[in-house]
Amino acid sequence: MIKITNDKHINVNCTGNKPKKEGQTSMSEFFNQFENHGFTKLDALNGNIGYLEISIFYPLRMDEKAGEDAQKKILQAFKYCKIIIFDLRKSLGGDPGMLNLLITYLYPKDSKIHLNTFYDKPSDSSSDAYTVDKVNGRRYVDEKVYVLTSNKTFSRAEEFVMIYKI
Repeated sequence: MIKITNDKHINVNCTGNKPKKEGQTSMSEFFNQFENHGFTKLDALNGNIGYLEISIFYPLRMDEKAGEDAQKKILQAFKYCKIIIFDLRKSLGGDPGMLNLLITYLYPKDSKIHLNTFYDKPSDSSSDAYTVDKVNGRRYVDEKVYVLTSNKTFSRAEEFVMIYKI
């Protein structure tokens, strides 16, 4: 199907006789295979450079700790950094909520930035996505930010690149 449509977002889920754990879906199985809520590598490099590799933008609604990890552990680790590198070269995309949360840190406090508009064909309706109203900790508006991509960067990770104020 992907070959015919040239759409890598096509997803087929099969349900059979295999019993599922209560509350678990194939999507939760997919996202839960990523450790640390998709934050693959976090490092402080020489020269006050912060490095964050993201393999997936983990859905905030699936685990409340995902947002806490992003805010407390990951982004606060950059508090002395003058340069921040987001490595999305192997990122498989993911959920808009995590993207909105992370990208909010790159905009000034009290700014509401329109990030994207999503169209739902079955209901013929659209919804807008904005930066998050409030985040914990400081913002990184004066630091230089670099986003690394590759031909494997996909979906939500591509959106991160498109909407960031480079």
